[in-house]
Amino acid sequence: MPLLCAALVACGGAGRDEEGSPGEPQAGAEVEKEPASDALGSAVAGLIRSLGADDDEKRQEAIDALVAMGTPVVDVVAAALTDEDADLRSGAVEVLGAIGGAETVPALLIALQDSSEDVRLPAVEALGKVRDRRAVQPLLDRYQQDEDAQVRLECLTSLGAIGDPQAGPLLEKEAGSEDPHVRVWAVDALCVMNHPRAPEIARASLAESDQPVKRRVLRSCVRALDTAAGHRALIETALHDEDLALAISARLNLVRYLQGEGGSEALAAEIRTAAGEELERDGGDTLRAALLLGELRDPRASTRLIEALGDSNPYARDHAALLLGRIGDPRAVAPLIDLLDDKLPMVRATAHNSLAWFATDGNEQARAAVEAYSGPKFSRPVPR
Repeated sequence: MPLLCAALVACGGAGRDEEGSPGEPQAGAEVEKEPASDALGSAVAGLIRSLGADDDEKRQEAIDALVAMGTPVVDVVAAALTDEDADLRSGAVEVLGAIGGAETVPALLIALQDSSEDVRLPAVEALGKVRDRRAVQPLLDRYQQDEDAQVRLECLTSLGAIGDPQAGPLLEKEAGSEDPHVRVWAVDALCVMNHPRAPEIARASLAESDQPVKRRVLRSCVRALDTAAGHRALIETALHDEDLALAISARLNLVRYLQGEGGSEALAAEIRTAAGEELERDGGDTLRAALLLGELRDPRASTRLIEALGDSNPYARDHAALLLGRIGDPRAVAPLIDLLDDKLPMVRATAHNSLAWFATDGNEQARAAVEAYSGPKFSRPVPR
């Protein structure tokens, strides 16, 4: 019997017929004499013990059962934080974090002082999810004191999630750390909490050479970079970053702004100007410029994107194939048909998707290729 079911039986949930009325005990069955409250206590105690089980499945069942019971078991689970078994204490913290709510904060703050980093880490993570400001100073203290690097970094994330201005000075300081890991997490936290200096710091991070920092900024600082200065920084990254995947990420952030509520004619004009100049400049990065112009369905990008269908970089082939379908230049049909034999399934699926658009437009060569194609396809066509 699953552990949650066992606990519900102890609550008196069994022994009723389908109509919900008390059922008759079966012949020869011994009627349970233990009071329901005592039985429930025994069941919960058993679940608590299972939090330290070596059997991962049994442990997870216990966690799920206690979480399903919710706030009524918070005090009982919190009491388990004094157990000598670190695995059991860690399981108790996981339960408290999943239950959430203000009632769990005092216990999680106790767990924050645990001797085991395997208990402190989930406690820090849980406090970030609860987002209770009582945790701000304890998290600041834990960051300064903890010897475990992962616990310290997670403190930065949780402080950002809570978003209290009290954490701002530490996060600003660590955004300039010599340790790139610390910089990544600090900048991420500043952007998540929408700190006033987040736009400035995010732009500065895009200009540095550390790729992991820039990747995190492009994921976490979308809102912070949605300014005129942020747009310029993203255009620069999209046109010139040596890492094509990172340049593509910057381009997709710009697309997000263009597709936002009301769009942005000024941003589109700025992209056209910058990318167009780069495309025509001697020694310019024509691939990145064509990819950026392709998002605007600018026909100036077609020739360079057709060339990119033979690029050694799969990112270039895949994105060029998608954008050529959107531009609709019929010169791309034959090269896209050749791309249906690409070694990468994703590239083949993208080429097929774009050819389907050409077929819809009435291109017979594309229609025949789409009908004959039996390779990988997207489960849902990518919208044009």
